[in-house]
Amino acid sequence: QNFSDRHGGTRTEGGKVWELYHTIMESDESQRQLFGPGPWNTKVLGPGPMPEPPASAYGLAVLFGVCVVCHVLLLVAAKLEGKVAPCSELLASKHMQPLDLKSLSSMHALLRESARFGGVLALCWCAEHHPPYPHLTKTYDRDLYWAVTAQLFIVAAVTLKRVPKNASEILGREQTEEWKGWMQFSFLMYHYFHAEDTYNAIRVMITCYVWMTGFGNFSFFYMKADFGAVRMMQMMWRLNFLVVFLCLVFGNTYILYYICPLHTCFFLVVYATMRVKQELNHSQWGVRLKLAVLGVLVYCIWDLPATRLYDVLFSWWMNETGTIGAGMGARWEWYFRSSLDHWSTFLGMIFALNYPAAKHWMHVVEALPPHKCAAVKAAAALPIVGLLGWWYTQVFSQEKPEYNASNAYFGCIPLLGYVFLRNLTPSLRSHYAHSLHELGKVTLETYLLQHHLWLSSNAKTLLCLIPNPDWRACNMLVATCLYFGCSRELYRLTMSLRGMLLPDHSAKECGRNLAGLFGVLCGSWLVGAAVRFLAGGSKEAAAPLVALLSSLGGVGLCCMLLKSTNYKSVHSESDDELAADSEPLLLASGKQAASDKDDSSSVAGSAGKDDKAAATGFVSGGVKGKTFKTACGVTAGIVIAAYLVLGLYFGERPVDPTEDSMPAAAAAPKPMVPRQPGEMAQPLLGLGILLISLIMIGSMDSYFGIPMLALKVFGGGGRDAEVTYEAAYGRLLTHLGFGETLPTSTSAGATTPPESLDDDKGASESPVPPAANEPVK
Repeated sequence: QNFSDRHGGTRTEGGKVWELYHTIMESDESQRQLFGPGPWNTKVLGPGPMPEPPASAYGLAVLFGVCVVCHVLLLVAAKLEGKVAPCSELLASKHMQPLDLKSLSSMHALLRESARFGGVLALCWCAEHHPPYPHLTKTYDRDLYWAVTAQLFIVAAVTLKRVPKNASEILGREQTEEWKGWMQFSFLMYHYFHAEDTYNAIRVMITCYVWMTGFGNFSFFYMKADFGAVRMMQMMWRLNFLVVFLCLVFGNTYILYYICPLHTCFFLVVYATMRVKQELNHSQWGVRLKLAVLGVLVYCIWDLPATRLYDVLFSWWMNETGTIGAGMGARWEWYFRSSLDHWSTFLGMIFALNYPAAKHWMHVVEALPPHKCAAVKAAAALPIVGLLGWWYTQVFSQEKPEYNASNAYFGCIPLLGYVFLRNLTPSLRSHYAHSLHELGKVTLETYLLQHHLWLSSNAKTLLCLIPNPDWRACNMLVATCLYFGCSRELYRLTMSLRGMLLPDHSAKECGRNLAGLFGVLCGSWLVGAAVRFLAGGSKEAAAPLVALLSSLGGVGLCCMLLKSTNYKSVHSESDDELAADSEPLLLASGKQAASDKDDSSSVAGSAGKDDKAAATGFVSGGVKGKTFKTACGVTAGIVIAAYLVLGLYFGERPVDPTEDSMPAAAAAPKPMVPRQPGEMAQPLLGLGILLISLIMIGSMDSYFGIPMLALKVFGGGGRDAEVTYEAAYGRLLTHLGFGETLPTSTSAGATTPPESLDDDKGASESPVPPAANEPVK
């Protein structure tokens, strides 16, 4: 860049300057440093053709192409008939209705949502493999990094809102979404700038996400006791729907997006723990015994390699061959990722179990005279702050390898400290940053989409939309707007499609729809394999085949729907039918809270009363001949347009010699020294965590008994300064149907069901990355 500035050259002008630049870049590392950091200061690996898309990518291109063509034809047919689109009323309703194969409105809504989903995936494909400008390399600009971070927290302070609920709630839904929001922002900034000096902090944040998996799902199962197949299918959909399609489109491995398998695995751990002997879940010591057994199992699996339990559970079905996302094989990669946070979910479950006691402690303390209240809180906070100081100086300051080895055992110290201090006063509990709350709702989508749309080359390079190196910050801003908008849309589509295909009331219908989806994906893979074979490895030849099959399939599906389905206006049905069809779906692995239902399940679009009334008579058995011919003519135009578009994006194109060929290089496994599961195990530290966990379980205190002791010493003594099991859990268990009588208590707040458990406010949906756990009702 400096060389170009001195000689009047630019990236697109002054070919001789660029030629000399490449000569120096390829010749000597020391010479390359003269140019300083810049968006294209990277060793040129040489131009190379993009690897041929997998058969699954061709198949999905045909599948979503069929959805687009059929959706457009139905819109055209409706327009020519002077009616509104068949899906208008369903999309205008507050909640997506279950799929009805005999209803044209329902099928059109499915096609429309599928077409939009395919459009976002196509945008990711173009950004990854056919960007408008070559991808940029990451450079760490410390000033820009902290300036952007400071701006976010200024915006967060400006967007503070008051929680529209009781301020006594610990870890309320708004607060946990805010928590996930600022952690996800930090996680994304770390990836965008490759800010290695913040690695330890990012590792703590991932620990928090995994902890939320245990906290949120334990709360749901404790409150709802719903272990049915529908709950399981909905949760698996939420965690894995998008990542499955990304794997199929880009030919990547599941382990590349490691947050998804991590949260899936630990969700299953929570499910199995609560499902086995579920009659013990609401007894005082039965559920605590179950958690103690789980703690011993976690210790034996990850901290006692001699038991070989890890190999029994995981190693036998994972390979050791290097692949995308796992340079030393999936076996080691999964061990490494799971070991970093193998205690987090377990500790989150303990916190959820002790939650009623923590809430009762807060009620008792805040009912004391002000001076005693302050003394108790100060006495509880000082040891916790001291422990945070010890962690910061002795653990957090370690180098990356050493910190990785200790994170599983000490990572929950800053987590618990943050939760305690964030909820210390009613004012802190009753306010949240709305901007961070909005970001926190889409953590799973932002984590997954960053690999291909904000970043690129599987998160190794940056998407470039503005090629001028002086406008690097503007490029980041534009790419961020595109990326965040697509993330929100994918979140909406995931929830909308799940509402259609996995209705809450019928496990049989859920199973049928999932089987149908699996069959469609298998069929699309076969079609993709046929396209790939007929094209003979040529992407130019594959493009017209994809366009032709999409158009023919769309026309055929449209004709079939018009002849075999009926359009029913919602307003023409009886009140009973309307009530049955309009019953809101309980979204997600544990149902979205009421305050977020509009965002998670509402769909865009509305229709006026006149349009709805006119729509009643649309398409009772087909369309007029003139309409159908016109629609077919439009389809012919779509074929031509699709040919041009797909020929452009699937075909070969000149490769800029400055473009980093990292996507192609990433597929080649690097020769590395094999590593074996068990290398990160620390039996003594693991045993210490297990013993501390047993103390937490037995004392009903997730802070090692410190707050309870502070209340006894500074609370004035007596029954009013104690937290008993009956006072903390009695009213809640009665509310759930497991208690016989209401216990007496001097604290009114202690006898009410904990809202955070009743609504499962602490559930997380991403990981992050989000954390990738679904918020529950």
